[in-house]
Amino acid sequence: MCTFRPVKWGTASVHTAKFGGAEVGVLLTGVGRSHAACKIAEIRFEANGPVDLVVSTGLAGGLRPAYKIGQVLAAKEILIAGTSGRVRSSAHLMNLAREYGATTVHSFITADHVATSADEKLAMGVLADAVEMESFDVLSWAADSGIPAIAVRAISDTSEEEMPIDMNRVLTADGDVSLMRVFSEMARRPGSILGLMHLGRRSRNAAQSLALFLNSYVQKLVDLPIPVDKEVAVEHG
Repeated sequence: MCTFRPVKWGTASVHTAKFGGAEVGVLLTGVGRSHAACKIAEIRFEANGPVDLVVSTGLAGGLRPAYKIGQVLAAKEILIAGTSGRVRSSAHLMNLAREYGATTVHSFITADHVATSADEKLAMGVLADAVEMESFDVLSWAADSGIPAIAVRAISDTSEEEMPIDMNRVLTADGDVSLMRVFSEMARRPGSILGLMHLGRRSRNAAQSLALFLNSYVQKLVDLPIPVDKEVAVEHG
Protein backbone atom coordinates (compact mmCIF):
# COMPACT_ATOMS: atom_id res chain seq x y z
CA MET A 1 0.00 0.00 0.00
CA CYS A 2 3.08 2.24 0.30
CA THR A 3 6.43 2.50 -1.44
CA PHE A 4 9.21 1.37 0.89
CA ARG A 5 12.93 1.57 0.24
CA PRO A 6 15.74 -0.39 1.91
CA VAL A 7 18.01 1.59 4.25
CA LYS A 8 20.20 1.03 7.30
CA TRP A 9 19.26 2.11 10.82
CA GLY A 10 22.52 1.49 12.62
CA THR A 11 23.39 -2.03 11.47
CA ALA A 12 19.71 -2.99 11.10
CA SER A 13 18.35 -3.49 7.58
CA VAL A 14 14.94 -1.82 7.45
CA HIS A 15 12.49 -0.62 4.82
CA THR A 16 11.24 2.94 5.19
CA ALA A 17 8.45 5.09 3.78
CA LYS A 18 7.28 8.64 4.39
CA PHE A 19 3.95 9.13 6.12
CA GLY A 20 3.36 12.87 6.14
CA GLY A 21 6.46 14.37 7.73
CA ALA A 22 7.49 11.17 9.52
CA GLU A 23 9.73 8.31 8.50
CA VAL A 24 8.26 4.90 9.23
CA GLY A 25 10.64 1.94 9.30
CA VAL A 26 9.70 -1.73 9.00
CA LEU A 27 12.13 -4.19 10.60
CA LEU A 28 11.52 -7.84 9.68
CA THR A 29 12.75 -9.94 12.59
CA GLY A 30 12.04 -13.48 11.49
CA VAL A 31 10.08 -15.93 13.62
CA GLY A 32 10.98 -16.34 17.29
CA ARG A 33 12.10 -14.50 20.40
CA SER A 34 15.84 -14.72 19.83
CA HIS A 35 15.58 -13.35 16.29
CA ALA A 36 13.39 -10.46 17.43
CA ALA A 37 15.78 -9.55 20.25
CA CYS A 38 18.86 -9.69 18.01
CA LYS A 39 17.34 -7.75 15.12
CA ILE A 40 15.91 -4.89 17.16
CA ALA A 41 19.19 -4.55 19.09
CA GLU A 42 20.87 -3.66 15.77
CA ILE A 43 19.07 -0.29 15.68
CA ARG A 44 21.43 2.47 16.84
CA PHE A 45 20.01 5.79 18.01
CA GLU A 46 23.28 7.63 17.47
CA ALA A 47 23.29 6.70 13.79
CA ASN A 48 19.73 7.66 12.86
CA GLY A 49 18.22 9.71 15.67
CA PRO A 50 15.53 8.67 18.12
CA VAL A 51 12.74 6.19 17.56
CA ASP A 52 9.55 7.84 18.81
CA LEU A 53 7.09 4.94 18.76
CA VAL A 54 7.23 1.17 18.29
CA VAL A 55 4.49 -1.12 16.95
CA SER A 56 5.17 -4.85 17.22
CA THR A 57 2.94 -6.47 14.64
CA GLY A 58 2.28 -9.56 12.56
CA LEU A 59 0.04 -12.62 12.79
CA ALA A 60 -1.04 -14.60 15.84
CA GLY A 61 -2.97 -17.68 16.86
CA GLY A 62 -6.28 -17.11 18.60
CA LEU A 63 -6.58 -18.71 22.02
CA ARG A 64 -10.29 -18.14 22.59
CA PRO A 65 -13.28 -19.03 20.37
CA ALA A 66 -14.46 -15.42 20.18
CA TYR A 67 -11.56 -14.37 17.91
CA LYS A 68 -12.01 -14.92 14.19
CA ILE A 69 -9.68 -15.06 11.19
CA GLY A 70 -8.46 -11.59 10.24
CA GLN A 71 -9.58 -9.95 13.49
CA VAL A 72 -7.03 -7.35 14.61
CA LEU A 73 -6.21 -7.48 18.33
CA ALA A 74 -4.25 -4.96 20.42
CA ALA A 75 -2.97 -6.30 23.76
CA LYS A 76 -2.70 -4.33 27.00
CA GLU A 77 0.18 -6.52 28.12
CA ILE A 78 2.47 -9.25 26.80
CA LEU A 79 3.29 -12.30 28.89
CA ILE A 80 6.24 -14.60 28.44
CA ALA A 81 5.54 -18.31 28.47
CA GLY A 82 6.89 -20.16 31.49
CA THR A 83 7.74 -17.10 33.61
CA SER A 84 6.05 -14.24 35.42
CA GLY A 85 7.61 -11.68 33.07
CA ARG A 86 5.30 -9.18 31.41
CA VAL A 87 5.47 -5.88 29.54
CA ARG A 88 2.66 -3.37 28.94
CA SER A 89 1.54 -1.51 25.85
CA SER A 90 1.10 2.25 25.99
CA ALA A 91 -2.44 3.07 27.16
CA HIS A 92 -2.66 6.01 24.74
CA LEU A 93 -1.61 3.88 21.77
CA MET A 94 -4.16 1.27 22.88
CA ASN A 95 -6.94 3.86 22.86
CA LEU A 96 -6.01 4.94 19.34
CA ALA A 97 -5.91 1.31 18.17
CA ARG A 98 -9.43 0.77 19.45
CA GLU A 99 -10.55 3.98 17.72
CA TYR A 100 -9.26 2.65 14.40
CA GLY A 101 -10.94 -0.74 14.64
CA ALA A 102 -8.70 -3.04 16.69
CA THR A 103 -10.21 -5.22 19.38
CA THR A 104 -8.45 -4.41 22.64
CA VAL A 105 -7.69 -7.51 24.72
CA HIS A 106 -5.95 -8.15 28.00
CA SER A 107 -2.89 -10.07 26.87
CA PHE A 108 -0.81 -11.90 24.29
CA ILE A 109 1.57 -14.67 25.29
CA THR A 110 4.96 -14.84 23.58
CA ALA A 111 5.89 -18.50 23.14
CA ASP A 112 9.20 -20.09 22.19
CA HIS A 113 7.56 -22.37 19.61
CA VAL A 114 4.58 -22.50 17.26
CA ALA A 115 1.43 -23.73 19.02
CA THR A 116 0.34 -26.55 16.71
CA SER A 117 -2.54 -28.25 18.54
CA ALA A 118 -5.96 -27.15 19.74
CA ASP A 119 -5.22 -28.69 23.14
CA GLU A 120 -2.12 -26.54 23.58
CA LYS A 121 -4.04 -23.43 22.56
CA LEU A 122 -6.78 -24.32 25.04
CA ALA A 123 -4.21 -24.49 27.84
CA MET A 124 -2.66 -21.17 26.81
CA GLY A 125 -6.11 -19.59 26.61
CA VAL A 126 -6.32 -19.69 30.39
CA LEU A 127 -3.54 -17.07 30.44
CA ALA A 128 -3.92 -15.00 27.27
CA ASP A 129 -6.07 -14.06 24.29
CA ALA A 130 -3.60 -14.86 21.49
CA VAL A 131 -0.18 -16.46 21.04
CA GLU A 132 2.75 -15.14 19.02
CA MET A 133 6.55 -15.35 19.21
CA GLU A 134 8.17 -11.89 19.18
CA SER A 135 6.23 -9.09 20.90
CA PHE A 136 7.57 -9.56 24.44
CA ASP A 137 11.15 -8.98 23.32
CA VAL A 138 10.25 -6.06 21.06
CA LEU A 139 8.22 -4.27 23.74
CA SER A 140 10.84 -5.04 26.40
CA TRP A 141 13.47 -3.33 24.24
CA ALA A 142 11.16 -0.36 23.79
CA ALA A 143 10.44 -0.16 27.53
CA ASP A 144 14.12 -0.34 28.42
CA SER A 145 14.71 2.49 25.92
CA GLY A 146 11.84 4.61 27.27
CA ILE A 147 9.86 4.37 24.01
CA PRO A 148 6.04 4.08 23.98
CA ALA A 149 5.05 0.85 22.24
CA ILE A 150 2.11 -1.39 21.43
CA ALA A 151 1.57 -4.98 20.26
CA VAL A 152 -0.99 -5.43 17.45
CA ARG A 153 -1.68 -8.77 15.77
CA ALA A 154 -4.16 -10.24 13.29
CA ILE A 155 -5.56 -13.72 13.88
CA SER A 156 -4.42 -16.27 11.28
CA ASP A 157 -5.62 -19.46 13.02
CA THR A 158 -8.37 -19.94 15.57
CA SER A 159 -8.29 -21.63 18.96
CA GLU A 160 -10.04 -24.77 17.66
CA GLU A 161 -7.65 -25.37 14.76
CA GLU A 162 -4.83 -27.88 14.47
CA MET A 163 -1.83 -26.95 12.32
CA PRO A 164 -1.72 -29.20 9.22
CA ILE A 165 2.02 -29.80 9.80
CA ASP A 166 4.46 -29.15 12.63
CA MET A 167 5.49 -25.59 11.76
CA ASN A 168 8.38 -25.78 14.21
CA ARG A 169 10.10 -28.25 11.88
CA VAL A 170 10.04 -25.92 8.87
CA LEU A 171 11.78 -22.87 10.41
CA THR A 172 15.39 -22.12 9.54
CA ALA A 173 18.12 -20.90 11.91
CA ASP A 174 17.33 -17.36 10.67
CA GLY A 175 13.67 -17.62 11.64
CA ASP A 176 12.40 -17.98 8.07
CA VAL A 177 10.16 -20.67 6.57
CA SER A 178 12.05 -23.20 4.42
CA LEU A 179 10.02 -24.42 1.44
CA MET A 180 12.18 -27.52 1.25
CA ARG A 181 11.28 -28.35 4.85
CA VAL A 182 7.60 -27.69 4.12
CA PHE A 183 7.77 -30.17 1.22
CA SER A 184 9.48 -32.68 3.49
CA GLU A 185 6.71 -32.34 6.08
CA MET A 186 4.10 -32.71 3.36
CA ALA A 187 5.78 -35.93 2.25
CA ARG A 188 5.56 -37.21 5.81
CA ARG A 189 1.89 -36.19 6.01
CA PRO A 190 0.34 -36.34 2.49
CA GLY A 191 -3.07 -35.40 3.88
CA SER A 192 -1.74 -32.01 4.93
CA ILE A 193 -1.80 -30.39 1.49
CA LEU A 194 -5.38 -29.14 1.61
CA GLY A 195 -4.86 -27.95 5.19
CA LEU A 196 -1.78 -25.98 4.17
CA MET A 197 -3.63 -24.36 1.27
CA HIS A 198 -6.43 -23.41 3.66
CA LEU A 199 -3.92 -21.99 6.17
CA GLY A 200 -2.24 -20.00 3.41
CA ARG A 201 -5.50 -18.40 2.32
CA ARG A 202 -6.46 -17.48 5.88
CA SER A 203 -3.01 -16.09 6.62
CA ARG A 204 -3.18 -13.94 3.49
CA ASN A 205 -6.62 -12.67 4.51
CA ALA A 206 -5.30 -11.89 8.00
CA ALA A 207 -2.31 -10.04 6.55
CA GLN A 208 -4.58 -7.95 4.32
CA SER A 209 -6.81 -7.08 7.27
CA LEU A 210 -3.74 -6.09 9.29
CA ALA A 211 -2.37 -3.95 6.44
CA LEU A 212 -5.63 -2.01 6.17
CA PHE A 213 -5.63 -1.35 9.90
CA LEU A 214 -1.97 -0.33 10.03
CA ASN A 215 -2.30 2.03 7.07
CA SER A 216 -4.95 4.06 8.93
CA TYR A 217 -3.36 3.66 12.34
CA VAL A 218 0.14 4.73 11.33
CA GLN A 219 -1.22 7.74 9.44
CA LYS A 220 -2.79 8.83 12.75
CA LEU A 221 0.34 8.09 14.79
CA VAL A 222 2.55 10.35 12.70
CA ASP A 223 0.24 13.27 13.52
CA LEU A 224 0.64 12.80 17.27
CA PRO A 225 2.72 15.16 19.38
CA ILE A 226 5.90 13.44 20.59
CA PRO A 227 6.39 12.12 23.21
CA VAL A 228 3.01 10.38 23.44
CA ASP A 229 3.54 9.27 27.03
CA LYS A 230 6.15 7.56 29.16
CA GLU A 231 4.00 4.86 30.72
CA VAL A 232 6.19 1.99 29.61
CA ALA A 233 7.04 -0.76 32.06
CA VAL A 234 8.52 -4.22 32.04
CA GLU A 235 8.66 -6.87 34.74
CA HIS A 236 11.16 -9.67 34.33
CA GLY A 237 10.17 -12.90 36.01
